[in-house]
Amino acid sequence: MRLIDTHCHIQFDAYDNDRDAVIHSCAEKEIGLMVVGCDEKSSRDALALVEKMGSGIIGIMGSGAINLMAPDPIIDWCSVGQHPTDSGQTFDYKTFYNLARSSKKVRAIGECGLDYYHLDGLGDRVQGTERQKDLFFQHLNLAHELNLPLIIHCRDAHDDMIEILVHRFGIADTVSADTVSTREHGVLHCFTGTARDAQSYLDLGFMISFTGIITFTDQYDDVVRTVPLEKMLVETDAPFLAPVPHRGKRNFPEYVEYIARRIAEIKDIPYEEVARVTTENAKRLFGLTL
Repeated sequence: MRLIDTHCHIQFDAYDNDRDAVIHSCAEKEIGLMVVGCDEKSSRDALALVEKMGSGIIGIMGSGAINLMAPDPIIDWCSVGQHPTDSGQTFDYKTFYNLARSSKKVRAIGECGLDYYHLDGLGDRVQGTERQKDLFFQHLNLAHELNLPLIIHCRDAHDDMIEILVHRFGIADTVSADTVSTREHGVLHCFTGTARDAQSYLDLGFMISFTGIITFTDQYDDVVRTVPLEKMLVETDAPFLAPVPHRGKRNFPEYVEYIARRIAEIKDIPYEEVARVTTENAKRLFGLTL
């Protein structure tokens, strides 16, 4: 396995016409996939897709479904959860619990979290933040009960998120001056916080994941330098956030290579090292077996 795209949404209808080709390309390029759910439907679709991919058959969703055998082994997993911008929708804890328990392909809970950026124009802001927090608390409980890591979405809400996570997990216990013992509780996906925010999450036992955003702005270069490679993941968030040189177009999981190469450039280390270490990080966090 050369790379793992730890966050993509290839179950979305953006791939209905060429999903089989997208998956074939990932298999050929030895790119593993974490297909992430955002609500009940997309979580069910993610699980159905990875279960089918695991059997060696793809092309099962959308109008162009054709049952096509993959040319190489497809390495894939999924998560189940409800995005914070859907906090006004019903969250059935038992349904998500049963969905996560139904398959070993489910390796994480999320994406879930807080998104205050999208609260504007949606009515009372205070009520909106409370709904999001309540939804996130349910995901925290779900992850704990299932012993699965969290995939956290956080936008314009890092102070509240860090406060919640400190209350839930506390700061990692120091074993020695050089070694910190932490159970890695999850990952901050598509990280757009500050270096100080990143350090707070690292201290709490979380990893940090970067998307194509780091290829079209230098705003997060200091964060990339700050986060140890051993605590870093790479992702595309496909079909969103395509990296340079594909910015503004539909994103694909295979473009995760551009993110890894940009990290190598910022950190001034070999690309092969970034690919190897971030893949090992994903395997460790999500308990993946290849």
